[in-house]
Amino acid sequence: MKTTNESDTMEVLLNIYLFCKKFMILLLVFLVLGVACGIYKYKSFKPVFGKQVLIYSEDVSYILLKQFTVSLSNDIDAGNYSAVAQKMYMDENTARKIADAKTDSVALRGKVYALTMFTLRDTAGTADFSKHYIKYLSGVEYLRTIMDNNKLRYTKILEKIDQKLKELDGMQLKSGGSSTVMMNDSYREYVDLYSKKMDYEERLKSKSGIDIIRESTAASSPRFGMVMSCMIYGMIFLVFGAVIGFFIELFGKLRKLEKSRK
Repeated sequence: MKTTNESDTMEVLLNIYLFCKKFMILLLVFLVLGVACGIYKYKSFKPVFGKQVLIYSEDVSYILLKQFTVSLSNDIDAGNYSAVAQKMYMDENTARKIADAKTDSVALRGKVYALTMFTLRDTAGTADFSKHYIKYLSGVEYLRTIMDNNKLRYTKILEKIDQKLKELDGMQLKSGGSSTVMMNDSYREYVDLYSKKMDYEERLKSKSGIDIIRESTAASSPRFGMVMSCMIYGMIFLVFGAVIGFFIELFGKLRKLEKSRK
């Protein structure tokens, strides 16, 4: 049994050797073509650049920011780069470098941030890209209205707090220190209101609408190195050449069989 198995193995190896010997030129041609294809694929690889802009706004939700990024992406997909350039306050040549745009949510420290990812064909002239993106969002009338209304709301709250503080000052002067309990209550209310005033003033002061938290740029690289690329494409073409050789051999045997029957 062992001898029979060894004999079968040797026969298979012999057939493979004879096949390779017969079609050596064909296999070498396909191998060289595969290596050449691997070199070409590696050399012709065009890197794709990704620019990520992490933004946050207390006024505008992530959903709204995403919707207007989708609107921008639709113009990019349609090839309407003049509209993209106009929206982002940049020249059309720079706008044509944008291949795609999408926004996802990122939760950090209890806040939801908007992470917008742009796919760029080239990074030349895109140093202030994030600022152009913020200009686009800040220039949208609907978003601008939301931000302006919130600023107005904070301003009115501050006006009411200031008015109440003045009333408490007047009450303190009128009382002349006659009631300790009243003075303590007024003092606590005064401190509480003043604390709120400081808080709202800080909010209003730091309120720039939409803030850039972080911006980063990355470039894609070839999936495989040149040597690995040559090996992979070389093997693919070699197998393809072997398949062609197999069919040539098969058709040859079928012709011989056909002639022997005549």
